[in-house]
Order: sequence, then structure tokens, then C-alpha cells
Amino acid sequence: MEDIIKNENINKKPHTAWKVLGIFLCALILVCGFVFIFNYDIAYDDNADGGWIPPSFAVVVFYFWIVITSIIAAIILKIVFRKRVSLWALLLVSVFVPIICYNFNYHSLKEDGFLYPVVDEGGIFHFIAIGDYNFDGMNDELHHFLYEEREYSMRYGGHFDDTVIDYIDTSAIGTGSGLSGCFCFYDWEERVIELFLDNDSVELKQVEITVAFQDPDMAHNVSFYLGDSVLSHTVNKNNTISIVFDADTCLDLQSRLGGENRYIPIKYVVNE
Repeated sequence: MEDIIKNENINKKPHTAWKVLGIFLCALILVCGFVFIFNYDIAYDDNADGGWIPPSFAVVVFYFWIVITSIIAAIILKIVFRKRVSLWALLLVSVFVPIICYNFNYHSLKEDGFLYPVVDEGGIFHFIAIGDYNFDGMNDELHHFLYEEREYSMRYGGHFDDTVIDYIDTSAIGTGSGLSGCFCFYDWEERVIELFLDNDSVELKQVEITVAFQDPDMAHNVSFYLGDSVLSHTVNKNNTISIVFDADTCLDLQSRLGGENRYIPIKYVVNE
């Protein structure tokens, strides 16, 4: 009876080894494939834009981490299955399969590659390649950037010659690519806050300008003018002031730009 049990265990060993190795190999190939497709937008981008490392190098780094993770998984599998699997076989798969897969994916999924149709428009993995997980035909981040309401903020400061303003925060809420074109500079010599607006690629819902002063008490002693009109403002608890433009006011300010991306001058005067 013991001989029969031993023979059964011997017969199970190679079967288990090949089964585990086969599943491990298939899982690794799938992971490598999807990692490449998920990063398809940068996989062929070799333009470093003046830097040293192009975006495509990130995909190589991801594959390096696949190798490291696979080695760890191989060790765990060896611990679990003990003598029924070969650690060397698992380690060879862990190291060489990602390398082979990267080169295979790189050449087969490029525009002239034989697998390119699966990531091209109409292909089964096209939505992954362009990051379109709501299936509207556009990258989700780009769709949010262009068509969904969002907030953009920027701080400007650091003019030590100015004894009045410390910094200016600009917060704009709206839709469109031009939202990032809403910000403030200031001319400390002329004492003018320059509110820059994009007038043809953004629909503004609100713009809030927050001004902090070198002397916090100055918040109670400053007036702001848009042309000859006094701008209403709120003094906050932290002794900053806030100027808020609603959607209609923003539209009016944009109409004053004359079709160009110029600034709206806001004069500030220290009351004596």
C-alpha cells in the first residue's frame, strides 16, 4: 500500500509542477500585456522635452517592478508547493518572460505592428489604450479637463520691495481648457493687480482673488478699483481680503479683452 501511495505522489509531482508553472506563465504574460496597453499613451513617447528621461522609460520601470514582483511570487509559490515545483523554473520565467513580453508588445502593438488593430480605434482594447473608461470616445482626464466643471488655483507673490501685498491667490471655477489661463500677477510699483483671463476657451462660474498683506492690519485700510468703480471686498478672519466675481461679471470682464488673452487691471490704494 505504501508503494502505491508513493507512486501516486510521484505521478502528481510533475503534473502539479507543470500546472503551477503554466498558470504562473499565463498570468505573467497577461499582466505584461495589460501594463503595456494601460500605458500605451507613453510607451512610444521618446521625447524628453529638454530632460534626460523620456516618458516611455516609465514603461520600462513598470516592467522592472513586474520582474521584482514575479520573483517574490515565485519564492512564495515554492514555499507553498515545496518540492512539487522548481524554484529555478519559476525564477527563469519571472526574469525572462517580462523582457520577452516587453519587446514583443513594443513591436507588435506599434502602428505598423500586427497587433495594432486591437488598440486602434474600433479595437477591443482601444478604450484602455486611450484611457476611456466611460466609453465616450475620449480620454477621461481630457474629457474632465475640457467639459466638466473644475477648480484651478494659483498663488503669486515674493515681491519684497512691495510693503503692502505679500501674495495673491487666484481660484477660478468653470469649464474649458482656458481655466488654467485665469491667474493674477501684480505690479508693485504701479500697485495694480493684473487679472489674466482667457476669453474664448473657458466658461467661468466664479473667480475669487484672495490678497494677503505684509502687515495684516492693512486689510482694513485698502481699497480696490476696477477702472473708476470701487470693487467690493470681504475682510477674512485671517486678515486677508477676498474679491469675488460671479459668472455674469466674469463674462463682462472677458468681453473687455478684445479677443486677446490680456489682463484686467485692478488698482489698489492704501487709504491714509
